[in-house]
Amino acid sequence: MAIHRYERHNNKKSRNYWTQDEFNKFLDTVNDRLDLRLAFVVSYWTGIRIGELLALTYQDINLEDKTISVNKSYQRLNGKGVLTSPKTSNSVRMITMPDFLVEEFREYYGQLNETMESKRVFKLEKSDLEHYMAYGIEKSGVNRISIYELRHSHKNMLVSIGADPQEIARHLGYSSPIPFVITESKLAGLLDKKHGEA
Repeated sequence: MAIHRYERHNNKKSRNYWTQDEFNKFLDTVNDRLDLRLAFVVSYWTGIRIGELLALTYQDINLEDKTISVNKSYQRLNGKGVLTSPKTSNSVRMITMPDFLVEEFREYYGQLNETMESKRVFKLEKSDLEHYMAYGIEKSGVNRISIYELRHSHKNMLVSIGADPQEIARHLGYSSPIPFVITESKLAGLLDKKHGEA
């Protein structure tokens, strides 16, 4: 996909989230970049914060257990990318992945020609995601939201499928993650069903 300048939609934002149909339309615009595709898929289907997403290393992804360990954040300090502590202590959590997301990771890993170990999964910056998101919105014509509002989109989806508010809070890292492993598995199952409706 060629990088070029883009024009923002002049349409007034009607809401701060995407429906699944809108997300799929947007995703079609980045299908030729597996790293970008996976980054957006993980963001939309887990509700992970952008800094947490960019901090993920291969050691944080367990495809056998179908989990993502969120334990750090990535940001630019003095022009350099650094890994820092998460936003809050409650941000440290384990996210259970739906089966389709595990397969997305397997496909991505199959295209890599490098030793994974402790390297970052996504060699991207927040500005890269913002640029391609704006490009994809312009190309697909979907509702204009910010990169942070992918998290709102996920939260809205969980509400729409009837997830308990406390479970949603734990899933997103807003409260103690200690008792939520079973809850996460239930949410993953619900998301698999939701994904199958697309």
